[in-house]
Amino acid sequence: MICQDIFVYLLTKYDSEARVSSKITDVVKTKRLYFDGGSGTIFQKLGLKPGEKCEEWNLTKPETVINLHKEYLMAGADIIKTNTFGANALKFDNITLEEIIKSAVHNAKKAIEECALKEE
Repeated sequence: MICQDIFVYLLTKYDSEARVSSKITDVVKTKRLYFDGGSGTIFQKLGLKPGEKCEEWNLTKPETVINLHKEYLMAGADIIKTNTFGANALKFDNITLEEIIKSAVHNAKKAIEECALKEE
């Protein structure tokens, strides 16, 4: 089962091993971490139409989603959330829902990787 509330942790800023092994609760004891911001209103400014589901952009406009994640990371966010706020069985069938969530996780990870390459 894929959890809808998936967080992607950018811990490589602090320790490359932390990305793999540390739990977020351990990190927050020693560091102040910043989350990304909202995405829905930004997607509207980027062309999301009324009634269109921004979660579908994970599949149809992945570069737009990745770029938004990267903007938050470059602005100092330590933690980004996947673009899955409205991804649920009431809005999508099971196959589409799973594809959206997998793509959302992929997009967030890709943004992290691309930002990490820029920092090197």
